[in-house]
This record gives sequence, structure tokens and C-alpha cells, in this order.
Amino acid sequence: MLVFVILSAVLVLSYFALRSRVEGQDRGDVLFRLKQYSSVYKHSGLAGVVDLASLRKGRAEEAYYLRVASKDNQSLFERDADDWSEFGPNQLRERPYDAAELQWTSLPSPEGYALLVATARLPDGTLIQVGKSTEEAFALLAQYRLVMLVMLTISMPISFAGGALLARRALRPLRSLTRTVREIEETARFSMRTPESGTGDELDELSRVFNATMGRIERLLKTMRESLDNVAHDLRTPMTRMRNRAQTCLEETGDVVALHEALIGCLEESDHMLEILNTLMDIAEAEAGLTKTPVKLVSLVGTATYVRDLYSEVAEEQEIALTQDVWDDCIVRGDSLLLLRVLANLVDNALKYTPKGGSVQIEGRTDERFVWLSVHDSGFGISPEDLPKIWERLFRGDRSRSKQGLGLGLSFVKAAVEAAGGAVEAESMPDQGSTFTVIFPIPKTEALERDLTLS
Repeated sequence: MLVFVILSAVLVLSYFALRSRVEGQDRGDVLFRLKQYSSVYKHSGLAGVVDLASLRKGRAEEAYYLRVASKDNQSLFERDADDWSEFGPNQLRERPYDAAELQWTSLPSPEGYALLVATARLPDGTLIQVGKSTEEAFALLAQYRLVMLVMLTISMPISFAGGALLARRALRPLRSLTRTVREIEETARFSMRTPESGTGDELDELSRVFNATMGRIERLLKTMRESLDNVAHDLRTPMTRMRNRAQTCLEETGDVVALHEALIGCLEESDHMLEILNTLMDIAEAEAGLTKTPVKLVSLVGTATYVRDLYSEVAEEQEIALTQDVWDDCIVRGDSLLLLRVLANLVDNALKYTPKGGSVQIEGRTDERFVWLSVHDSGFGISPEDLPKIWERLFRGDRSRSKQGLGLGLSFVKAAVEAAGGAVEAESMPDQGSTFTVIFPIPKTEALERDLTLS
């Protein structure tokens, strides 16, 4: 359709350009001869005009109408008047003409073309009129219109067919996308994808974004299913133990000590379940940015010192060297309690998976843009297959399953750090230790000055 419209516009514009050109050429030819006859009349009078007209009489010259009239428009000379009768040249005798002005007159013929006449009044009042038939121009334009009609008639079905083909081809990704969405709706198979054409256009970009979105949804649903399975598994064991102990309470009616121990066991198991649920809620709050403690400037030196002192006895019992080396300018903006829990989780994990005689170091550095806080250990390390998954909720690697834990610590670390505008990294190799790093942007100078003033 667009091709047809463009072709039509081009043909119409070219038609008007051609018409303007042939009309201009006809006017130019008439003016040229009008000037010639006017010049001859000024020098040789009417006799000179008649002689020139007689000398030029021939096929080319006969294409021009010539009339000389007095100042009151009475014909003095008119060449071959009968040859121009179809235009009604007698009308020229009835028209008024202004003084010293060039005037154009068009006398139409029954066939549609016209006699184009230019009239000049000379200084003595004499009128000289030269005209030319537009029959040739009319025929040329008629032929061009016929060509236009033929071209448009041929191009219309071709352009419509081509447009339909192009539209069908262009909308193929959209139809494929629609078909994929319907199949996903009917089958709930989020693994389905729509083909990408690779053309790089808007529809191809839509397909790419759709596939990427479906990939994220699929991974999210998979994570949710795995999380629900893990939560169900982790809650089933303490709930089973709690039910067994409650059953014991019902059966042991006379043994007070047994009843007391069963109730203590029920409390321990309920605390364990509450710990799982509370940690999950904390992760959700951190990811949603709904932490309730105020955000302020926090010195990581103080945070690292507190965590080192908190775990120093545990490290001594396990014969692990726990050291700290944090620069004084390691200052970040965030939730102090969340940051404390972040570092405590990292140190707790490091101590848990480091054998006796090993070491755990807390290090803090800064550069022009970021604050880097790392926890290094000389523990068992993490396999390359498990390393990308350690930040997922309830994920526990093969070696970590033998250790007590919920599989939520690193998930909380990631959520809390990202809530503070930071990022997390992990590097590890089996039996070569691990390094967990949290990265924070350096607070702006204005924020530092404001917090120092308030403090």
C-alpha cells in the first residue's frame, strides 16, 4: 500500500512538473515571436510585419497565430484566420486591452486544448497579437496521463500483494509471540520461548525481551518451588519431633521430669521453626527496602571489631586465628543493625567451614568510589557448580549439609547489602578457601558533613 501511495504521489508531482514546463515553453515561444514582430513594426511599420510573416510562412511558422490591430482594436492584418476558426479568434476583437501592458488570453477549442495569445500594445497604440495552439502540449499531457493510469493500474495489485506479503512477514514474530503466550496460558509451561529473527528491529527486540522475561519468570518459579520444598523439608522434621514430644506428654501422665523435658523440646523445635520464618521475613523486608531501623553513616571499623570480639571465643575453641584489618576511612551509609548481621553471617559461615588450625581474616579497604569489606577463610572452599547458587534461599551445598544451618545466611547477606545500595561477590575453589566481599558506594560529602553535624 505504501509503495502504491508513493508511486501515485511521484507520478502526480511529475505530471504537474511536466505541465508547468510545457506551458512555460509555449509561453516562451509566443513571447519570443511577439518581441520579434513588435521590433519589426517599430522599425518598418505594418508593411514590415506583413513582409516578415510572408517570408516565414511555412510549416513551423504556421503553428503561430498573428494579428495586428489598430489602437481601437480594428484588424489591420490577420494571417490565415480561417486556420484558427476552431478557437473563435473573433473574440479577440471584442476584448478590451490595457495600455502598455502585456496580456494573455486563452481561447479554448471544443477538443479541450486552447489558443494561447499574448497581446502587446505599442507606443503608437497599435496592438500586436501572437498565439500558439496548445494541441501538442495537450496531446503530450494526455499521453502522460494514460501512462500514469496504466502504471497505477498495474502497480496497485502488485503493491497491495507486496504490502500484504511484507506485512505478513513483518508480523510473523508477533504471531509467533501470540501463539507462544497462548500455549503458555493453556499448558503453564514457562520454558517455552518465541523464535528470534535476529533482524534487530522492534519486533525482534520484543521477542528478545519476552524470552528474557520468561527466563526470569521460569527461574523465579523454579526457585520458589525449590524454596517451598526446602522449607517444607526443614519444617517437617522439627514439627514431627515436636508432635512426638507432645504425644509423649499425653502418654507420660506421672513422670514430671519426662513431661518437663518434652515441653522443653517442643519449645526448642518451635524456636527453630520461628528462626526459619523470621529469617525469611527479614530477607523479604530487606529486598523490599522495608527495614525499620534508621539509615545513617556506619563505621565498618566498629562493626568489624564488635563481630571479631563476638566470635573470638568460638574461634579459640576451634583453634582458628580470627584477625581484623579494616581501614579507618571505611565508612558507609546504611542500617547499622543489618550491616552488623551481614558481617556476623559471613564470619559465622567462615568459622563453620574452616578446619582447626585455619584462619579467618576481616579486611576493609577503600578506593575513589567504593568501600570493600571482605571475609577470607582457609576452609573447604566451594565447588564451581555450587558457587553461583550460594546466594539462593535455602541452598546448601554437599559439604554444608553435614553442618547445622538453615541455608538462609548468604541470602540475607545479599538482600541486606543490595538494600543499602551495595553488591556482593564470592570467590572460592575446593580446598583452597573462600573470599566473600561486600561492596558499598562511598557516601557523598554532603551526607558525611550533615551526619557529622547532627552527631
